[in-house]
Amino acid sequence: MLRTLALVVGRHAVRVLHPVRPVQAMAMYAELEHLEGAKALSWALGCVAASYRQRASFLTAMIVGARLGVAMAAGAFGLVHVTSSSTHLWAKTRLIAGQTLDVHRMEYVRAIDAQPLEHWVWLFLVASTLGALHLAAALMMAAGRNDRVLKLAVVIVGADLSMPFVGMGALTLPAIYMGLITLMALASSGLAWLWRWDERRMAQASAFS
Repeated sequence: MLRTLALVVGRHAVRVLHPVRPVQAMAMYAELEHLEGAKALSWALGCVAASYRQRASFLTAMIVGARLGVAMAAGAFGLVHVTSSSTHLWAKTRLIAGQTLDVHRMEYVRAIDAQPLEHWVWLFLVASTLGALHLAAALMMAAGRNDRVLKLAVVIVGADLSMPFVGMGALTLPAIYMGLITLMALASSGLAWLWRWDERRMAQASAFS
């Protein structure tokens, strides 16, 4: 178990360092393959620390900070989808059961009561699915997986385009959602390009040092 975890951590260290110092990255991993148990995990963690020290730069810090900031915003957007739709469904089920909602806005109660249960179930399914996709895209962006962010963006755009055809209103709201995920995909791609450029720059500096 410890060796398997050590190999996973070690491979991550190699991915971080290899574009900048490929020989050193492979040497670290080769040493790891000869260790067992706790020693292997300790070595792998040391490799991760060394890899990030070698890879560190001012531009790296800016890219990671920007990536995390956009990911947090996208994650919050996805979380709103999930929580709001589940709140509406929960309110509708309480009204059907004859319970009183713990809210003071009668407009909200009337809006919930005006639609049948099927409407709120369908809204929950669609909105929570979109929210989960946004959360997944946010996690992939935080992890630096631009390829998966782009794939999820295509899925989200397709889901948004289908919303008017499944009774989820006009095109205005889906257009807003598509605009947001498109901006996220563009930001992710731009930051990924900067990351690769910084890797090439550091690799060239390492070759001449």
